[in-house]
Amino acid sequence: MLKENEIGKNLPILFENKENCAGCSACYSICPQKAISMVEDEEGFLYPEIDHKKCIHCYKCQEVCEFSNQRKESENLSLIDTFVIKASDEERKKSQSGGLFAVLSDVILENGGVVYGCVFNEKFEAVHVRADDKKNRDLMRKSKYVQSNKLDTFCGVLEDLKKGKKVLFTGTSCEVNGLISFVEKNNKKLIENLYSVDLICRGVPSPLVWRDYLNWEQKKAKGNIKRVICRNKTFFGWHSYVTTIKFSNFRSVESVTFTNIFDNACVFRPSCYNCPYKNIHHNSDITIGDCWGIEKNIPSLDDNKGISIALVNSSKGSDLINMASKNLYMRHIEIKDYMQESLRKALKKPDFREEFWSDYKNNDFLFIARKYCKYRPLEDMKWKIKKYLRWNLKKY
Repeated sequence: MLKENEIGKNLPILFENKENCAGCSACYSICPQKAISMVEDEEGFLYPEIDHKKCIHCYKCQEVCEFSNQRKESENLSLIDTFVIKASDEERKKSQSGGLFAVLSDVILENGGVVYGCVFNEKFEAVHVRADDKKNRDLMRKSKYVQSNKLDTFCGVLEDLKKGKKVLFTGTSCEVNGLISFVEKNNKKLIENLYSVDLICRGVPSPLVWRDYLNWEQKKAKGNIKRVICRNKTFFGWHSYVTTIKFSNFRSVESVTFTNIFDNACVFRPSCYNCPYKNIHHNSDITIGDCWGIEKNIPSLDDNKGISIALVNSSKGSDLINMASKNLYMRHIEIKDYMQESLRKALKKPDFREEFWSDYKNNDFLFIARKYCKYRPLEDMKWKIKKYLRWNLKKY
């Protein structure tokens, strides 16, 4: 895909429509001239833009795009094994699901490696960062239901690999595939020390909507946000999706408003409706997520404290799982019994998505919350009462 400018040079076009860009940042990272910037669009998603004055027409940005090129077809990949996994109760308390990510990353850190994953920064924006100790790694625990800004993560991974370090990177499938393509384009041999873990992903919500939601809750509470828990498993259990926000004035809110906006799927990136990674064949070393289906298939294991599913996709993934196994409960399962929607097909774009974004641009967040999130003030109070009752039950 080339475009001719006024002096006859062919200029790269990174995507023809927004459904063909996952925002992984591989093109941004590989540009030798730093001619590409990641720019937020009207829905809050980052897209690459080329400064044609800096572009030297090397076309590395086009070549590295895994999402558009889909170089590795799923039928050429194989699923080695599938496990239901949980860590100790102590690990699971600190994690959103079964604690698998923490135990896998412990193996890497204890062998002198580094970990890259998603955290909330001081503004509660989702960003990818680097950790070389467990304290900073722990910030990567728990779910963040919003697309992450990768910043210069891919370049950081490459530098660590060049130094001979083992690197664990965790992210969505499009991020992992983008990173693998980026590393391979630089030096294919470096892949040997890259351990990639992708997440079973329904879709990535808009950072703009997440930002506006938090601002809305902050104004209602009249205090600054101090902590956000996207799924408060401690009080409401693993099966629930209650968001807890704590404020500087000691107030807190328990809410399913953002859960409901997530469920209606209007806030997902356009590429999520065109995602090529919604199957059981992944290019990562290990695919992890919530083990939905455990409640039907092995109900004795479902204690509502969180349990993970792991799809092992490579020999490196098998090695990593084996090294971590001493700190895990593991049980072989048949993947056919755990085929959640995100392992079968891409999400269907809602028919009312355009209506949603038109409403979003022309109304305040309260309007959106009432129309699309079933928001009622008494709904939040219901969850607060449930939390209070469970807190008191724990005392006795």
